[in-house]
Amino acid sequence: MLAKLSDDGLRELPKYDRIAIYLFRKLTHGMTLDSLPDEIFFDLDDVRAAMRAAVKDGIIDNEVKNAADIKYTYDARRNLPAEME
Repeated sequence: MLAKLSDDGLRELPKYDRIAIYLFRKLTHGMTLDSLPDEIFFDLDDVRAAMRAAVKDGIIDNEVKNAADIKYTYDARRNLPAEME
């Protein structure tokens, strides 16, 4: 099992970080550090599903309208959240 931030700690992060962590948790569910692949592939449907789960769990208040901007943010402007490093 991978280390996880508590829900309270998660709520303190920027919204995109919370969504990115939810996506990471969804895609790595059941993995360990030893079984974690070097690359994890996903598409916009995965991002949208992670957003819906985060809304349902009360981690974010509503979905981001431009889901593609989340991927672009981490590709070009921001480092990944610590939980994902």
